[in-house]
Amino acid sequence: MKTAIGFGFLFAAVGCVLLSLAITGCEKEVMDVAIQPSFVILPSGSNSTTFTAVVNSNNDFTLPLTWSVEDAALGEIFSSGLDAVYMRIAGTGTNIIKVETFDGRNATAELVQQ
Repeated sequence: MKTAIGFGFLFAAVGCVLLSLAITGCEKEVMDVAIQPSFVILPSGSNSTTFTAVVNSNNDFTLPLTWSVEDAALGEIFSSGLDAVYMRIAGTGTNIIKVETFDGRNATAELVQQ
């Protein structure tokens, strides 16, 4: 009887460990979005550059994306899905490019206009 109780406890403990591993393995990791490149220098005489939103090799995030700029006097952003084109309007300075996913994840990139 003593051995049967010991084995029962061992089987229950192993079952709990396996169940917790199975539950943790089913969780999907939520990854943040990023903008590539994250830093750009736009030299004088150059009027545009491109950005791409990425998460991982699977581009695993929720569309649609919302692209924007912090300083609309310096430039504007035109987007099509994962890609965006920044167009200089005028001046020199630093602009922040922003992207937000449908599910609320966001990223920024810095652009310096010379």
